[in-house]
Amino acid sequence: MAKPACLSRLWQLLVLSVVVSGCAESAGPLASIERAPSIAEAQGQSQDDPGLRMRLALRARPDAALERMVADHGNIVGIAFRQPGSARGVDDRGRSLVPPDVAATRANDVAALASRVLYRFRDLPAMLVELPNPGIATQLRRMPWVDYVVPNTALLSSDVVQGCTPFQMAQQIVHWNVTRVRADLAWSQATGTNGELLVLDDGMDLSQSYPNGWQDWPWNSGHSYGAAGVGSPTGAHGTLVMSAAVARNNGIGIVGIAPGAVLSRGDIAGVGGTTAWQNAAAWIINAAVPQTKVVSISYSSKLTYEPPDFALLHDAIINAYYQKGIIIVASTGNQQSATIQSYPARWPEVIGVGGSGHNDEYVLNNYAPGNVELAAPAVDVGVICQGGGTQGTASGTSFATPLVAGAVMLLRQKYPSYSNDWVRSRLRNYAVPMANSQKSGAGRLDVLGALGTPPPPPPPPPFTASILGPTEIAPLAVCSWLAGASYGTEPYTYRWYRNGALVSTTADYTAGMNGASSFDLRLDVTDAIGRLAMDLITVTNTGVGECLLAE
Repeated sequence: MAKPACLSRLWQLLVLSVVVSGCAESAGPLASIERAPSIAEAQGQSQDDPGLRMRLALRARPDAALERMVADHGNIVGIAFRQPGSARGVDDRGRSLVPPDVAATRANDVAALASRVLYRFRDLPAMLVELPNPGIATQLRRMPWVDYVVPNTALLSSDVVQGCTPFQMAQQIVHWNVTRVRADLAWSQATGTNGELLVLDDGMDLSQSYPNGWQDWPWNSGHSYGAAGVGSPTGAHGTLVMSAAVARNNGIGIVGIAPGAVLSRGDIAGVGGTTAWQNAAAWIINAAVPQTKVVSISYSSKLTYEPPDFALLHDAIINAYYQKGIIIVASTGNQQSATIQSYPARWPEVIGVGGSGHNDEYVLNNYAPGNVELAAPAVDVGVICQGGGTQGTASGTSFATPLVAGAVMLLRQKYPSYSNDWVRSRLRNYAVPMANSQKSGAGRLDVLGALGTPPPPPPPPPFTASILGPTEIAPLAVCSWLAGASYGTEPYTYRWYRNGALVSTTADYTAGMNGASSFDLRLDVTDAIGRLAMDLITVTNTGVGECLLAE
């Protein structure tokens, strides 16, 4: 009897005792396969490394559990490769440990077993595929060159407390959340026009038509990325998030934090926008690398443990952060819990965003230690609602997150050569402290402070005094001199000195030569805050002048 085709293919891969579902007659030797050759090595390394923790958890998952999860999510899986005997395929800085030619070979091997290839990652030894059946996933992960297999689970959920509450406006307004973080005062320095801001969400509402076409479109649009398996994005959530970040300063509706930024969108959630797919988020982050400066994710896990199925998303994030200079901003959720661990916000490479209210009080977010790096307004945030482009407000850390992402875009424009760590420290150092640092991190976002306040206005001209009157007079003339003062604070006091002797304390002085050939006339003026200004002239007897002759 001829061998099944799947078995023949696995023979070509030199895994003699690995068979896939449908090849049961060859299943016996499975026990001889070393399931996780690097677990002992990995356990000896620092447990501060989330990448290793997730890999260990994935390798410990029972076959039946993996197959059930794969089947429940359309047989779509992420597969990462490693060198046999190595603990992992990507180091803790997002660098591939697998030579490119080896990774390409492994990807071709997996592609031959897959129903279709959805994405091959750039600079990472990983791919996203749809398999013919769940059994192939359990067999693939036994191969010594497979780092891990993760199903396309939906462990992310949107962080919204209140959806869009419409309001009417006759003209453009700068909503309170923009002025509270002083973004409007910073636009003279930067508006975000350097690269693209990538929002991972449920798409955007394209149903609204605008009288002047693209000139009235609420934001500057860049790339768009769709992912298989996420359903049909409608923009019910994403439209609101995107507008809070980058709504244009065009005289219509609201204004975002970074109104000059170019928006790119990645669709990771389907109808309703309530759940998102972490593998979709991983590949879109990786695909958008060339032009992206910051990624905004208004979704988070709601768990008390680190989800192992985030391994591929973590690899994509650390690669983007350390190797591509991209900053990732993510919400921490709204349950107001001290025990919920919010991922991806909790990872050190991600800015976890909590919520602040109108008076910089704590609101909404999950605040387990390590979740929150920075807070931003999370109530009554100005947004564009889905359906017709109506202006409105919304609440939740979903809408605090794009405010921080927009602030990063402004910093990226003004300081394009500065590192990710510098940008983040700038945001933290200039944040406005709040009452509880565990709940609010460094404090409430202050865009103007982080961007660097504009140079101070030039100082006013110095306070000066001047004598208004002649310097030449006739011998018998009587003249008047008036006191002048500029750039001082009224009221003024005056002192006139003739050849050093005080002769008047009024605003003018009247006198003649009195037989002298010349005299020095000095004026001292003191303003209301005690500053002193002086002027001095010499008056001479020239036999001519415009003053009245004495009788």
